[in-house]
Amino acid sequence: MNKKRVLAGTLYCLMMAYAFSVTAVGPLLPVLMADYQIPLREAGLFSLFQGGGGIIGLLLGVMFASYIRLDHMVKALAGIYCASLLALGLKMAFLAMLVLFFIIGASTKLLDSTLNAYVSELYPADSSKHLSILHACFGMGALLAPLIIAFLLERNMPARRVFAALGIICLAIQCAYYGVQRACPPPAKTEPLKPGQLWEVLKNRHILFLCLCVMSYTGFSCGCSMWVPSYMKSCLGACTTEANYPIYALWMGIILGRLFCARYSQRFNAYRYIIGANLLGWAAIIGATALDAVLAYISAYFIAGFTAGGVVPIAVAIANGRYPAYKSSVSAIITLAAAVGFMLFPSLVGVVAEADFWRGIGLLNIFPVCIAVCMLMAGRAARNYKNENERSNRL
Repeated sequence: MNKKRVLAGTLYCLMMAYAFSVTAVGPLLPVLMADYQIPLREAGLFSLFQGGGGIIGLLLGVMFASYIRLDHMVKALAGIYCASLLALGLKMAFLAMLVLFFIIGASTKLLDSTLNAYVSELYPADSSKHLSILHACFGMGALLAPLIIAFLLERNMPARRVFAALGIICLAIQCAYYGVQRACPPPAKTEPLKPGQLWEVLKNRHILFLCLCVMSYTGFSCGCSMWVPSYMKSCLGACTTEANYPIYALWMGIILGRLFCARYSQRFNAYRYIIGANLLGWAAIIGATALDAVLAYISAYFIAGFTAGGVVPIAVAIANGRYPAYKSSVSAIITLAAAVGFMLFPSLVGVVAEADFWRGIGLLNIFPVCIAVCMLMAGRAARNYKNENERSNRL
């Protein structure tokens, strides 16, 4: 048995479990709003607290993650996430629930960046391929969570017990990882970023535009996951099951898009692919918005998911290739950008949607264009860096 493949398989499963936290709120949002008697504006606090926790966790990760072995980080963070999901199974006040969402955000976002660094460490030669597989598993988890939740809600299970059920699934995956990791050699510690080196990475235009690209992707995928089901139900008259179909289509597209990148990413220019694909996804969503019909949204979100699916693994692979000695910290920086997008953009959509739900959903249409523009600028920054190096070498 190839121990490295088995270990990678458990890391992929942990990424799938982490994805539950990203798409669980959307299907549960109408139930949570009814349970706590909160309006749309306050419902956006779930993503705000979860995203805020992610930012705090990742800031700590950028500074200190490189000092801790990757396997120890995974064990600790997965344990905190699992315990928080199980705690959500208890009756509690709205504020207490928000605190737990903050803890979930801190643990899962840092877990995300650690898993990226761990897989890059396991497969340094073809990290783009294996990171695409890792993020395809994220897509599988993001797709599975609404399916599991819809199944449980149709059987009248309370929201808190749904969270507990997800926690039990995560606990089983975590135990499998513990068992496999004990039989594998420990990963090497990555080199820590010193304050001066950290500032050099943060002010690098190439890394900056990759971060903005990932922020835009997260704003799109998480914003859709949170608000589209409610829009389908309240404005288009879809039933609970039908309201989730566009999100199923979105995440199925993301999964297939990432598997496509895993298979073919070595054969095309990553920058050009992301730019062209996301402009195609934008065109599909604009058409669906004009038709404003459930079937149109299902088709468009599948296309948009496929075209945007490669954004995060390609961005992480490019950033780690730029700074290969600092994988943990660089992965944390990219994931930090994703956390900022998760915190800001779904909440912003909620504020707009409270005044006009159609305009709030329409706001999501901007993000594929933002992805394309940011990747265009990242490609230009990479070319400028390459040209400067070539000139300095000739001198």
